[in-house]
Amino acid sequence: MGVCTALIGLLPTYQQIGFWAPVLLVVLRIIQGIAVGGEWGGAVLLISENAQPHRRGFFSAFSQVGVTIGFILSSSVFALVTLLPDDQFLTWGWRIPFLLGLVLMLAGLIIRMKIAETPVFQELQTEGKVERYPALEAIRTQRRSILLTVGARMAENGGSYIFLVFSLAYGSHLGISSDVILPAIIAANVVQTFTMVGFGRLSDRVGRRPVYLFGAIGVVVWAVPFFLLMNTGTPAMIWIAIIVAVGLCHSAMIGTQPSFFSELFTGKVRYSGLSIGHEVAAIFAGGIAPLIATALLAWAGHFWPIAIYLAILGLISTIAVYCAPETASRFQTSTPGSGRDHNSANTGRIGESV
Repeated sequence: MGVCTALIGLLPTYQQIGFWAPVLLVVLRIIQGIAVGGEWGGAVLLISENAQPHRRGFFSAFSQVGVTIGFILSSSVFALVTLLPDDQFLTWGWRIPFLLGLVLMLAGLIIRMKIAETPVFQELQTEGKVERYPALEAIRTQRRSILLTVGARMAENGGSYIFLVFSLAYGSHLGISSDVILPAIIAANVVQTFTMVGFGRLSDRVGRRPVYLFGAIGVVVWAVPFFLLMNTGTPAMIWIAIIVAVGLCHSAMIGTQPSFFSELFTGKVRYSGLSIGHEVAAIFAGGIAPLIATALLAWAGHFWPIAIYLAILGLISTIAVYCAPETASRFQTSTPGSGRDHNSANTGRIGESV
């Protein structure tokens, strides 16, 4: 992932190699997308499988903090390079953020080389229960958990792309400068950095489903007010629209996801099942959400079809979470502290039962 990011910063221009420039860009982005599947699932499991059951939601939520901090860093660096004169920015300035990705890659690589496997996986290795083809086994035995994961992510992933990406295009449609919307997006991510951890902790107390349902239903309820506030063109109203959408609705879902999703699968296929569900949703939710929203805006010239689309994503997630079992550790009967108790035994039965 880091190598592809740096290579984007080194790409030749269209004037130098013609249509191969955009082709190479798309290829590198596809490889990045494939890499994300392993990055997210691995980060989540390293934390969740090492956490005690009664605090798994809290600690697992920290894996999502990397998303918001990464967004804040990337947006801030991009904002800085845009201060360059236009000719310098278009010539070489835009490359700087991508090349800086090498620094993060090296830091991540050093950390990974010093981390041991989780107790759950070590136990599976000792007992000879490691699946040779875990992805196929996950699809064969835990399809319902995968489908629930996909459904639960529709509002979170699709909504985030509308709130964080399409909002810039919608602002341009309204004649609102990105200088107004981009700081609001950065501020919303700062807020979300803290609220997602809070929601993760709340899920330890009241359960995963109630917290996740709050976020999914919130997307449905906030779909229309979000655009009405954006339409005012007032910076304060735009900040409220984006911060509520991201810092509350989206945060409740993304902060609960790591513990909730990981607990839906058995230990021996958890990495694969978790990653498959997470990334399949990324294709059908976030991957196409900006395209659909842009097409709806071009067709209708108004926000109503987009708000309806956003509400539908929220309803899909609401139904999926309602149909999912409650997985919070307070429902597990094992004693906190050992590796097997909360990772392979109880959550395994949950995964098998669904």
